[in-house]
Amino acid sequence: MWAYECFLAERTGPRRALDIAGGVGRHAVYLAERGWDVTLNDISEEAIARADSNAHSRGLSIDTRQESALQTLESVRGNTCVDLILVFFYLERAVFTPLVEVLAPGGILLVKTRTQDHARFQEGNAHPEYFLRRSELAAAFPALRSLHYREDGGLAELVATRNG
Repeated sequence: MWAYECFLAERTGPRRALDIAGGVGRHAVYLAERGWDVTLNDISEEAIARADSNAHSRGLSIDTRQESALQTLESVRGNTCVDLILVFFYLERAVFTPLVEVLAPGGILLVKTRTQDHARFQEGNAHPEYFLRRSELAAAFPALRSLHYREDGGLAELVATRNG
């Protein structure tokens, strides 16, 4: 969580976050505990049920949506801009442009996912569509300003902002 702790502390007023493919809601709950209005999307019915349970057990409310990332981004696009977007261990290249479109000026995009080198470090599905090519994430969001980029150990991570 340290990667965005400073960003979280300095934001004032209404704060909206979007957790794409957020699973059981670990990040969404963390943000909701700090006063963020969080929307979590995942296609898994079980993950959404667990995310709701995790939030409710802490007396929190998060907007959970069992739908594709593109559906969530489309519904958010027309209504509001988002201050923080999280995308962890999910790769769908078709969402790259919509992610930028819903990000508020000054907002932060955090992406961390596997690269093609990941197969060297861990067994599992090695289909290329599920892994970034070398340096692909660094070039994926040209409209954003990169604050941090790292590619190591089969993982790539990007923290970028939309100039406002």
